[in-house]
Amino acid sequence: MPSQMRGVSALSVGILILFLGLMAKILIATIPAYYENFMLNRIVGQLSLDEASKNKTADQIRGDLNLRYTLNNVTVPASAVSINSDDSGMHFDEDYEVRNNIFGNLDVVMHFKRSFDVSGGNHSGN
Repeated sequence: MPSQMRGVSALSVGILILFLGLMAKILIATIPAYYENFMLNRIVGQLSLDEASKNKTADQIRGDLNLRYTLNNVTVPASAVSINSDDSGMHFDEDYEVRNNIFGNLDVVMHFKRSFDVSGGNHSGN
């Protein structure tokens, strides 16, 4: 029998299980918000590059956005995307945050901000 025991203690296993459970809970809380943001960016990006939308008013474009939100099951409010137009073209600015509860009074907050320009097809943001 060796003089020193080797292996992982029960305390180490318990801490590891708690850590992995917390990471899984955080991933479960954040992945849907990031997926929804990906879909929102795709919808607004496609709409900003659509030639037919260049001749539409902001209200008509907002109606198209609402329809595409419904078709793609996006629950971000339409007010999260502002539509502005000037001499250089149309500008779409999305700015919203999502709060998901982890447990108790601990929340994870994700802030999404991005802008799309119709005129040059320029996309910027994070």
